Amino acid sequence: MTSSDISKVVAYGDSQTAGFSWGPRMVALSDTLTEAIGRGVSGQEAGTVAIRQGGIVLTATDAFTIAASASPVDVQVSASVSPCNIRAGASDMPVVIAGVRGTLTINAADNSAGSAIWNRSTGSGTLRFTPDVAPSAPVSVSSGTAFVSQDVVDHPEWGEYLHIIWVGGNDAAFAGTTRVTGIVSAVQAMVDRLRTVVDEPRFLVAGRTTGTTNTEGTSSWQTAVDQHAALLAAFPDNTVDIWRHVRDNGLGILGIEPTQADLDALAGKTVPPSLTSDGLHYTTDTRERVLAPYLISELAARGWTTESEEEEPTVAFTPKNDWKSGDEYTAARMIELEVAAAAGEVGAAKATTAAETAEAAAQGVADLRQDVANRATTTALTDGLAKKVDVKDAASKNTVYGISNGGSLFMYPTGVSTVAASTVAMRGTGGVLKVGTATDADHAVTKAQLDAAIATITALTARVAALEAK
Repeated sequence: MTSSDISKVVAYGDSQTAGFSWGPRMVALSDTLTEAIGRGVSGQEAGTVAIRQGGIVLTATDAFTIAASASPVDVQVSASVSPCNIRAGASDMPVVIAGVRGTLTINAADNSAGSAIWNRSTGSGTLRFTPDVAPSAPVSVSSGTAFVSQDVVDHPEWGEYLHIIWVGGNDAAFAGTTRVTGIVSAVQAMVDRLRTVVDEPRFLVAGRTTGTTNTEGTSSWQTAVDQHAALLAAFPDNTVDIWRHVRDNGLGILGIEPTQADLDALAGKTVPPSLTSDGLHYTTDTRERVLAPYLISELAARGWTTESEEEEPTVAFTPKNDWKSGDEYTAARMIELEVAAAAGEVGAAKATTAAETAEAAAQGVADLRQDVANRATTTALTDGLAKKVDVKDAASKNTVYGISNGGSLFMYPTGVSTVAASTVAMRGTGGVLKVGTATDADHAVTKAQLDAAIATITALTARVAALEAK
């Protein structure tokens, strides 16, 4: 009997999952997790998330033709489950049909649960398919052909991983019962899909969280309560209450003195604004120091991981949706580069200690021998770092270039950054790094930092060499 690979976790959801610094933090807090993959997309409701995960399958109910162009085509579609909550504005669903990769969307607003455009209750209606690349010739698609999620096509192994499913926040915007029943049907479809891959899937399920103004007595607050109750009834052994944990324990964990607004929010049984960046989405501290440890504890309680005795630092980053295409570096390559940077810093520290000791001892014979040994070590580390870090001029793009204060390396998109010239972009999600538009100054690293790091190591190496020559 097979069960999920609990060394890797993939998280599907909306904007709370898109802010995925809590995923790498979970890896740092676990003795067994080695990889966290974030598949959150802001604004999406449960049905769309489930379609991307592969749990809900959409099928063409009428034949249609994909033209030999990138022109969109409207398609009559039916979902494999109902209700199925998807809506205009955030419904991008990357799929493959008849060998053609493209994106399904709703082309117009759906104003009611029984909309002719997309009927959430029946899970059927009209979607628009836009090819990613124009096919070389028209492609005829017969009725009954399924749209397969690009996630499933490109990463079938994700179905074997531990899953965290966090949906429902955007379903609350719908009128009628589908705001609750729609998330249960979506989560059930996602879990059923996992059961086609492994006999015993391992997963955690969470419902929506509330914003600062969604106090007790409001419809949004009640929806969160109803969603959690429905998920708990459907998945009694797998449902976790992120909302209540963050709300009740977040300020204490972070050592935040509550403001009057925080006290008012707690009195209304909702999340204090000091734990959020905008009244709804959690701050990085909340995600990494409140949410991540809670999820690790829930996994540990089920025997799916063990908690690390010591917390390890992680590189903070903010996933962006506006990254430009460019060179990609795998997670393994990034780790290799970061190890090289750390080794260079260790070598520099050893060189400093050796130089100071040698000068204080007036260059005794024993000190000289140690200096030579240290110089050899430092030189090797420095040479290794130089080989691994591609130092490019200002005209070069899409290369690994910058080093942060913590020794982590970042992409260098000269001429692309919106923060300042000669700044570097951010780490990507899913173990892939892409050159992108840096819009957050906290995640931009200047070229001067790299120059300073290399200059420091070079100077210290020369200093040891000079001492050796005495």
